[in-house]
Amino acid sequence: MPNNLQLYPKAYFNWVRLKWEHSPSFPIEPWQVEDYRELSIENLFERLSRLGLTLTEENFLMMAEAYQSPEEFTHYLWSKKENEMPIYLLLFELWRRLLPEKESLSVFCDELDNRIRFYLKDPSHDHGLSNALQRLQEILEESVDLGENNRAVFVSLSRHVAHDLEGFLFDFISDQIDIRNDLEAAEWIRAFYPYVLDVFCFDFLNARLLTLVDPHEGNLTFIKLMDRLKAAPDLDLILEITAFLIHHGDPHLFQKAARLCLDHVKNEEDFQELLAIVADYCHFVEKDKIEEQIQAVFSKRLAHSAKADLKASDADIVFLRNLLEDAEWAKI
Repeated sequence: MPNNLQLYPKAYFNWVRLKWEHSPSFPIEPWQVEDYRELSIENLFERLSRLGLTLTEENFLMMAEAYQSPEEFTHYLWSKKENEMPIYLLLFELWRRLLPEKESLSVFCDELDNRIRFYLKDPSHDHGLSNALQRLQEILEESVDLGENNRAVFVSLSRHVAHDLEGFLFDFISDQIDIRNDLEAAEWIRAFYPYVLDVFCFDFLNARLLTLVDPHEGNLTFIKLMDRLKAAPDLDLILEITAFLIHHGDPHLFQKAARLCLDHVKNEEDFQELLAIVADYCHFVEKDKIEEQIQAVFSKRLAHSAKADLKASDADIVFLRNLLEDAEWAKI
């Protein structure tokens, strides 16, 4: 999840609810995590009245005409600090339902959050997410057409979303590649590449997609990506690339990626993850003796602290480095 201190109000409360759903012991007030979408319009107005703000649907609609967002409207109707946020959440939900033609950015992003939430619970259904992402693309393009910077626009908009928007886009496109929705995956990569901050992750998605449709072109793309990652290493991404290359790409490409990982592992957890990946590769290409050696090293190190720092002189690191530098080893 994004840094909740940087989120706009509705996104912040969506974040609180997500946090609470994931960790029920997370301290909350009931009003902070209630699903206001389940309340009737009459109930929403009744709750406002109990908090000190009496409105009818008619005067709500009449007064809201002069405002562009539920945030502006709340500021106009309620300037007190007392009950400010409970009233905001009630007004937000009334605005969402009664003024669908006045979809502010916060309202759109709230709906996007809702669709992401349902998708993450059941990725086998779209839950209207594709339509929401198309609208997201349009909003980004409209802002850029007005002269705003691509990535600055994306960062600003992301503050209205409780989920890690960039991380979710990566995972969603990855899902499309996994189920061989190649055309749709390619379209989403093109749509959001100009806006995301971590372009290397999207380069990885593109390389994955190319490998599935044109292995030679995919290999070339992976080589270029790893050359760039040497200058700006991202160990988590390099590990993910290496794991993908177990079943795809040239054997020497796997060896190159694994060596790059080894150059940047910092602690025991990283090293054990790399060991597991290399062991999986050996199993896949039926290098049974080497797999047994790696498994023995892995088993021996299971008792080590995950965050323990590594030393280049560690005998097991030297063993793996020698293995990965053997030109014969990567041959199938």
